[in-house]
Amino acid sequence: MTYRNSKKMTVFVYAILITGCGSGGDSSPAPAAISDTGGGGGSTQTTAPKSAEEICREFDNGLISEERTQQLRPPEDLRNFPYCEVIPWFETEGAFCAEVYNSMTFNDCPDDEFLNLDQQQVTEDLNAKTVYLNGPRHWLMNEIERESVGNDAALEEKIQTFGGIQMRRAAILASESETLDGATNSPYSETTVYRNVIWRYLPNNEIYELTSPDGATYVMQTYSRKILFDQSIADLVGLGAVLDLPTGWEFRSRTLSETLELRSNGAATVIQDEYQNTYTKVME
Repeated sequence: MTYRNSKKMTVFVYAILITGCGSGGDSSPAPAAISDTGGGGGSTQTTAPKSAEEICREFDNGLISEERTQQLRPPEDLRNFPYCEVIPWFETEGAFCAEVYNSMTFNDCPDDEFLNLDQQQVTEDLNAKTVYLNGPRHWLMNEIERESVGNDAALEEKIQTFGGIQMRRAAILASESETLDGATNSPYSETTVYRNVIWRYLPNNEIYELTSPDGATYVMQTYSRKILFDQSIADLVGLGAVLDLPTGWEFRSRTLSETLELRSNGAATVIQDEYQNTYTKVME
């Protein structure tokens, strides 16, 4: 899920069900503002306008959940496993809210069916403002584990089918901006995603890293075939030769001799390159 630098977007609830994968933000509502208005010691309570997050937390687009008809247990080793997302955006009460539908645990996002989705038709069918088709994508870690559920707000299950691909609602996004094309930040700029997960990259697996001029390291989490459709996991070792890296940035690949474990600790910092491959920042 991706965002523009100049606009505020928040991922605030998440409940994807795969071998313990999930992310989430604090779902408790912000308190109303209270102000004294003087004169006789009285006071009035002024309720602050709802934020986009508060509006979208209560948002319901009226879609009725379907009966589940597809099921595919992801492999124990997720590396190179495909998935995709359909993200319809809706306008309500001056905010822009999206439901993120994800194919994990339902199917392996068949290329033909996903690439044949008609974005405009899906938009009309859902009565949405716009729809972003995110994929096809492939995981690069071997394992994902849910780290904590203390602050995670589980979403009511909602299942929808898009062009023969059944998906579950995995997250809700909130934005104050009408810029909802799903495009990433400018490549190589950071976005914060709220979630509580552990990504494990096991020994003898190759990983792909970006290093920024200030020494920060970002490990590729998923690779995308949305722009480079023929890109495969075998191509990633040579990706540095085709990336238009900003001055001072470096790309490298290496084979792990021991397990690499990345913890989000409530909030992960991610970037994308110009081909929408996604990287997670290594936190100290």
